[in-house]
Amino acid sequence: MVDKLNPAANAGIKAATDSKSKDAKLKKACADFEAVFLNQMFQAMRVPVQQGGMFGGSHGKDMYESMFFQEVANQCARSRGVGIAEALYRQLSPKLEPGEK
Repeated sequence: MVDKLNPAANAGIKAATDSKSKDAKLKKACADFEAVFLNQMFQAMRVPVQQGGMFGGSHGKDMYESMFFQEVANQCARSRGVGIAEALYRQLSPKLEPGEK
């Protein structure tokens, strides 16, 4: 609750909100990093797959597959993931100030 008569109390509320947001931002950044990593891994995995067959390869198919793997990587990272985000968060969270956790 914002106290209009006591600005010092408002500063404490803002600091608590900022600290929660820094922790949340760190968690999101770690999950985003894991998503980028997984996407790069998925893209590298599909390169050796031979093109051709009945439908052949096309620019639209390549674009669709790229967007599909990006979304799969995002969903993996947002759910449990493979543990990269969690390990990264454990490494970086001690760097936050004690009041920022």
